[in-house]
Amino acid sequence: MSDERYALFVPFNPDPDGSWLLRRRVTPVGQFDSQTRAIQAAHDQVATLAPEQANSAVVMVQSEDGSWAPHDGDGSGIMELSASAFPSAI
Repeated sequence: MSDERYALFVPFNPDPDGSWLLRRRVTPVGQFDSQTRAIQAAHDQVATLAPEQANSAVVMVQSEDGSWAPHDGDGSGIMELSASAFPSAI
């Protein structure tokens, strides 16, 4: 089993009419009409993983200032975490 964490990324999109990407590392895995839908799709993907993978999975969301933070998936939003926690994942 790999020690690599399963991570999905929702990069910030400054265009209010543009689409929001969902990526697994650098590979696009979905395109959505809102950030909320992209984040939900990421959590839906995590829910399909085997329990040992899902427990260590993370959904990273980029803010307007370019910083990344994990999204908790329970509806409460972005969690505080040092960007250095995922230096090789972005």
